[in-house]
Amino acid sequence: MVKLEYKPLKPRKGRGVAKKGGTVSKKSVRTTSGATITVRRLDADSETFSDDLRYVFEKNVEKARRANKKLTRGAAKEG
Repeated sequence: MVKLEYKPLKPRKGRGVAKKGGTVSKKSVRTTSGATITVRRLDADSETFSDDLRYVFEKNVEKARRANKKLTRGAAKEG
């Protein structure tokens, strides 16, 4: 059996630039079906646009990976 170790991740330098600069805003909205989703908005005229875009992209990738893990775990339990 494999022993799993859980450790907190060290934040990368420059990762918090988008949060500190305040150019990325986050808002929770409801869809027409009633589901709550989070929308992140960028300021296109910001000096830190490339860092902000990378930050938002990373968050979207994290969300997609979590969704894929849920799908694969459910398929593994069924099969």
